[in-house]
Amino acid sequence: MPTVSDSDVAAGIRTRWAAVSALTAIIPAASVWRGRAAERQAFPYARLNVTEEDRELTSGSAYLVRFRVEIDCYVSAEPPGAGTLRAALDSAFNGTSTDPTAGLTVSNATAVLHCLALPGTTSRPTTERVDGADVVRVSAAFEVYVQGSRG
Repeated sequence: MPTVSDSDVAAGIRTRWAAVSALTAIIPAASVWRGRAAERQAFPYARLNVTEEDRELTSGSAYLVRFRVEIDCYVSAEPPGAGTLRAALDSAFNGTSTDPTAGLTVSNATAVLHCLALPGTTSRPTTERVDGADVVRVSAAFEVYVQGSRG
């Protein structure tokens, strides 16, 4: 089985985003970019960055990998704006005790163990104005913990 990579996690995040109508109503899945957004990207849009934080080999063929997912969304300061988007992000990607994976699936992983919000997320104005509207950046970070197999 191939190794679980940051690209696998990013693809899972984008697939989950597309499946959550509360997110796609604010930012369409086609406007979610990995890394840098396209030049002159239409507003609103989101950027996501996925980095591998830790890889732990266990006995046998199993291994565990922890990824950090950072999402920066750029939306209007007007309603529904930042508050609604923040709630939609939490609903889509912050696991609970009954659903620790938050519905996330990751290719090449034998299991997603959890997808949890990390502290320090923010909603703050930027210095931008797009089409005469103030822009707010909503930032969120999540930890995705997966199990893979070397065999």
